[in-house]
Amino acid sequence: MSTENNTSYTLDFWFHAGDFGGQSGPSNTVNKRLRIVITNQDTAIIDRLI
Repeated sequence: MSTENNTSYTLDFWFHAGDFGGQSGPSNTVNKRLRIVITNQDTAIIDRLI
């Protein structure tokens, strides 16, 4: 995939993890997004809470 003329592509990957909580409690779940932006700029890792 190439990026020309300041075009950018954004890809979102969603992850869901959960368990059944066992006999004593409700299930535990977490949902997280991993966003990847492809542009014609320098490579960088930006850590942000969403």
